[in-house]
Amino acid sequence: MTGHESRFSSASAHMSTSLTRSRQDTGALLNDPMMIMKWYHPFLTRHAAECMLIDNAPEGSYLLRPSSTGIINEYALSVKYSNSVQHMKVTFLPDGRYRFGESNFDSVLRLKKHFEIEKPIVGGESGITVVLKYPYSRDIDEQHFYTEVHHHAVTNMLDDNSDSDTGSEEEPEWDKCDTLHRLPYVTPISSREGYLTKLGRIRKTWRVRWFILRNTILTYYKTKQSSKPIRSIDLMNATSVNHETSTGKDYCFSVVMPRRTFYFYANNAEDCEQWVELLKSKVIVSIKWWLHDV
Repeated sequence: MTGHESRFSSASAHMSTSLTRSRQDTGALLNDPMMIMKWYHPFLTRHAAECMLIDNAPEGSYLLRPSSTGIINEYALSVKYSNSVQHMKVTFLPDGRYRFGESNFDSVLRLKKHFEIEKPIVGGESGITVVLKYPYSRDIDEQHFYTEVHHHAVTNMLDDNSDSDTGSEEEPEWDKCDTLHRLPYVTPISSREGYLTKLGRIRKTWRVRWFILRNTILTYYKTKQSSKPIRSIDLMNATSVNHETSTGKDYCFSVVMPRRTFYFYANNAEDCEQWVELLKSKVIVSIKWWLHDV
């Protein structure tokens, strides 16, 4: 197995979680005690949660969903920060309590009160915090407007010989092709933001910058308050993301591009690992596009 194929297989394993959840027992999900919270979404995947919150909710919005790990009695709180969505564990303990962060709650009602009434401040390993203000309800009033189709035409004609109405049981040649070679890959949202220290290209000095990762674009600013970015890096062109020891800095990693290698370091090991794993997932996306173009 080649390096490209190995990393592609790894990505496929991560993609299976939403399919697994769709086959779970519907009754069990709907009878979950968490259903008393209007902001618990029993069938929502991690990707769908990010899509909903990233563009459709203000900072401080949150929702609860089953964990994408598929582990029973494990949940995820998806939280909208200013330019990203972070996911935090909520776990049902063997003694009947619920755990979030460093706190335990005796019941779902107590957990519900904590979020809806007490409006906690939460933050992760990056040190960025946000006040949970807006529960994102699963019940949304939707408009029922549809666009009438007035134009409809194919843009890629199939060879007439590829029709399967000849009586042969053999599949048409085009249908044997791997779907990946015919359909573009949908990019996962997987957003993140926070401060990293970056090595300059010319002066080789380390400077703290504010980074925002969204889809496959990594953008950095002078500060969090800056409105104009310094640069955007398209990770579709990246070849690898690696932990680095050559710089002498702790929690350091690199993003290798065709014409330049970028070096960064985080404030702690956990923050570093989160960035590396997320950036690596974007490189897997670029490999899928590479396979698509072969």
